Amino acid sequence: MPMGHEYVGVVEEVGGEVRTVRPGQFVVGSFVASGGTCEICRSGYSSSCVHRVSMAQVGWPGIR
Repeated sequence: MPMGHEYVGVVEEVGGEVRTVRPGQFVVGSFVASGGTCEICRSGYSSSCVHRVSMAQVGWPGIR
């Protein structure tokens, strides 16, 4: 079921270093990429990451 303006899809393939998703899984993507290392990310608020980058700025590699 659509949840809002996030992009969704099914994973087709992953790189060798990917450990958290696998092909065939349904995923919901964020419009913000975050580093996952700052205090804010570690507290569970990755959309407010001090290193965040809008996916609209960099494009969506691998998203069709």
